[in-house]
Amino acid sequence: GNVLISSTDKVTFATETATTVPGLNYSYNAKFMTSWGDVNLAHGYAFGGDRNSPASPGESGASTINKLTYATETLSNIPANTGLSPGSFQNSSTSSSTHGYLLGGRFYPGYSAIPGTIRKFNFSTETRSNVPAPSAPEYRVHSANATGNSTHGYYGGGTGDPGYPHRYTTIQKLSF
Repeated sequence: GNVLISSTDKVTFATETATTVPGLNYSYNAKFMTSWGDVNLAHGYAFGGDRNSPASPGESGASTINKLTYATETLSNIPANTGLSPGSFQNSSTSSSTHGYLLGGRFYPGYSAIPGTIRKFNFSTETRSNVPAPSAPEYRVHSANATGNSTHGYYGGGTGDPGYPHRYTTIQKLSF
């Protein structure tokens, strides 16, 4: 829907409960953000998001990367030059032990611009780059699901453009 949020919820796995962390808010309201975490469980990262809504027409997708430090429950912004311009949303993400990976999504302006590269975020240096070809996705999608393990990322489903007639059921594999 058109609900934009900036708050952060914390899930306690042992009790399977979720609570909103007071004061842990992003610098903007958005929907369709993408997130990933480093495997040492020290930090989580949130990227992008759709800031356009009836309440704020004409705002573009966010291009910033926010860093959550789990131990202190604090947020900080990664420098602007590591984000993607124009902003994007509805990306899919997975992580290796050293990098976060983004696939697909939608770029602004125009909802139909889907990136054809896989983007990589280095946890230790907090820098972004593209994964070299031939690792480009087989097809361009947004709103796909992703998961992974220590050696591979898997992206499944998603919607291509133009629009909803182009829904995918295949799974793409990325070797880290």
